[in-house]
Amino acid sequence: MKQKYLLYVLLTSLLLYYAMPYLQPFYGGTFGLFSLVWILFALLVLSGNFLAFLSAPKGEKRLKVKTAKAPLKRRMYQ
Repeated sequence: MKQKYLLYVLLTSLLLYYAMPYLQPFYGGTFGLFSLVWILFALLVLSGNFLAFLSAPKGEKRLKVKTAKAPLKRRMYQ
């Protein structure tokens, strides 16, 4: 399970690394607002996945749940 969060952190970091030269948050106008919101949202995604990565349990074991079988109902004809 931790591998999924690590993959998401790495992909988000890659997206930020690729997008930062094209985004100018202090440009002004709609483009600057879009850039600022995009960067903040990417940082929110990055921090959320990083915290999930840190708080995920180390060894997750899947528990096998045994279901009790209901006794077969037999029809009694008279």
